[in-house]
Amino acid sequence: SVKQRELPELDDEFAQSASEFDTVEELRADIRTKMGTQKKLMQGGSARDKVVETLLEQVDIPLPEAFLHDEIHFRTDAIVRQLAQAGLSLEDYLGHEGQSKEDFDADIAAQSAQGMRAQFLLDAIARKENVSVGQEELTRHLIQRAAGTGLTPDQFAQQIVNAGQANMLVAEVVRSKALAIVLKDAKVADAAAAVVDLAALRPAGAEDIEDMVRAEMEALHESGIDPDQ
Repeated sequence: SVKQRELPELDDEFAQSASEFDTVEELRADIRTKMGTQKKLMQGGSARDKVVETLLEQVDIPLPEAFLHDEIHFRTDAIVRQLAQAGLSLEDYLGHEGQSKEDFDADIAAQSAQGMRAQFLLDAIARKENVSVGQEELTRHLIQRAAGTGLTPDQFAQQIVNAGQANMLVAEVVRSKALAIVLKDAKVADAAAAVVDLAALRPAGAEDIEDMVRAEMEALHESGIDPDQ
């Protein structure tokens, strides 16, 4: 048989049926705004990563073998669990990606080492800058983390406590504040050598760069990505 897709006209009627807007121009404006926000988050994330990468190139941070070994197993197990939830095995994933088990293990080891170095670096900056975490900051971060899990803040908090990971939340806030301190004094240029105004990348509602960092981390958590990875 011969089949042909019939798409609706891009008009006000379509906008009303496919969105909460009355006109197609309002729909287009909303899409442009969302795309602009996403682009800012991506550019802000790239700038953040580049700053951390540059700092790590300037310092030597030896990693305890036992900690690195545990981190590699933790990340590998997390990936295996995520694949299992999607009904896939690690072998299925590697076959789809065209990647060998040896290459996969090497990538996980490199990511684990880089992530641990970044954590140690930000922890050192936090100590030097006497970074502290208030209850309000911790509560806001907990609410942000819970939003990406489908749990209520109370349920997520109970899950964290039961797993003995309460200190993990505090560490995440401390590191985000340490990173914000670094970003305030950082100068980042794009591929065209134009200086990136980090303050201009703040999402709506973010009052300072620290809020921008938290917004990026929240967006990453909601998409199932660990910022430390």
